[in-house]
Amino acid sequence: MTTPTLLTTLQAAAAIGCHYTMFSMIAVANGIRPVDKDEQRRNLYTPEQVERVRGLIGQKKTIQLGQRKSGNVITPETIKRAEAAVAARLAAYEAAKKARVMG
Repeated sequence: MTTPTLLTTLQAAAAIGCHYTMFSMIAVANGIRPVDKDEQRRNLYTPEQVERVRGLIGQKKTIQLGQRKSGNVITPETIKRAEAAVAARLAAYEAAKKARVMG
């Protein structure tokens, strides 16, 4: 049984209002490692770590994405744009899938 003071990546991201993938990228890029894993092997973070990541959003930080490096400023607006792009791609996929079923 995990202690209620530890948050999964999804809970931590929801607490600061960003996407969980963005939370993970910011945390890893800045040396914030999960303190433990729960029974489903999900990473767990302390509230202090979550607050550190919240403080990093909006600052110019380098995030390693595979072999490429991105020096973009991560703000709530860029997160919203990224999520909107993902939603648009998902909608296009669903429309194409529906068209295949109909056709």
